[in-house]
Amino acid sequence: AEAFRVLRYSIDMAVKRPAVIMVTSSTPSQGKSFTSRNLAVIFSIAGKKTVLIDADIRKGSLTTVLHRQSQGLTGYLADDELTIDDILVKNTAENLDFIPSGVRPPNPAELLMGHRLEELGEQLKEHYEYIIFDTTPAFAVADASIINRVSDLLLYVIRVGVEDARFLKEIDKQYRQGKYRKM
Repeated sequence: AEAFRVLRYSIDMAVKRPAVIMVTSSTPSQGKSFTSRNLAVIFSIAGKKTVLIDADIRKGSLTTVLHRQSQGLTGYLADDELTIDDILVKNTAENLDFIPSGVRPPNPAELLMGHRLEELGEQLKEHYEYIIFDTTPAFAVADASIINRVSDLLLYVIRVGVEDARFLKEIDKQYRQGKYRKM
């Protein structure tokens, strides 16, 4: 818990609020969903109005653990008639709401590239101090790169003893090239 408090403080100093935070990793099993979930909880405990979004619409790990719902992020992105209230799971904890991934779509990257992702981010900024996107692994599919366009900060999770050291050079290269916003 103390490590997440330190991370919360560092993030608080690094971004203006409302802040959109994206969490990714190179490959699966690095702890990005664990980090997203616990970061959202530690912000909410501090009294910060927070929403956690399961943007890993291919797998939906957080949705499986936290909530099952047919409507979710994919429904909102695909249907202009859906509102945030239609997909939001309120009060999963005090000051913490959740948006599940939704139904697994046949066209995830195209769905994320649409205009509704920006609309979602802007609408959520009106009600939340922190918006946390749990995304797919960055090296697996294009989704994380696409979602990055709406984020203010990217947390890149690297799990010691699990991450292949060969990825570190590629991560550094992406950082130096500015591939991701505020990594």
